Amino acid sequence: NPRHVEEKRRIGKLAARFIQPGDTVFFDCGTTTPFVIDFIPDELEFTAVCNSLNVLLKLSQKPNCHIVICGGTFHRKNQVFENTSESGILDHVRLTWAFVSAAGVSQDFGVTCFNFNEVEVKQKVLRQAQQRLLLADHSKFDTVRTAHFAALEDFHYVVSDKKIPKAYRDAITASGAQLII
Repeated sequence: NPRHVEEKRRIGKLAARFIQPGDTVFFDCGTTTPFVIDFIPDELEFTAVCNSLNVLLKLSQKPNCHIVICGGTFHRKNQVFENTSESGILDHVRLTWAFVSAAGVSQDFGVTCFNFNEVEVKQKVLRQAQQRLLLADHSKFDTVRTAHFAALEDFHYVVSDKKIPKAYRDAITASGAQLII
């Protein structure tokens, strides 16, 4: 998806700076996440957890990255694996960071995505992470999608671009999160 590539690249650069050696990081599905991985130094040793094919392929290019993939049923449309069994890797992993993407962020309706098959994983990683970071370019704000998975208050950081509406800059700050642009 070529939309907002420059914004996504900048978001990726800003978000990648948070990752420290030895961290365990969940990388969500989506078109912004691969840009985060682009900016992780090759020499950095870290563990990555992911559930999407495009993210897995990106992570495989990082020589010092230990990769954990959440397996299950593969959904071609959004390129994610969905675990349908009772227990999985995410029940036992503890994350330093959850880098979560959204298709919509609304003050009234919260943080949303297009697909219900992503909701459980997003909610689980938010519960298992010490630090929760939302990746969302300005086009996602004041937008509501089908599947709700979180509130703005659930995130410690929101990484976006300079075109984010002022009402949302204020809402993020009011929620206690730090806006990184």
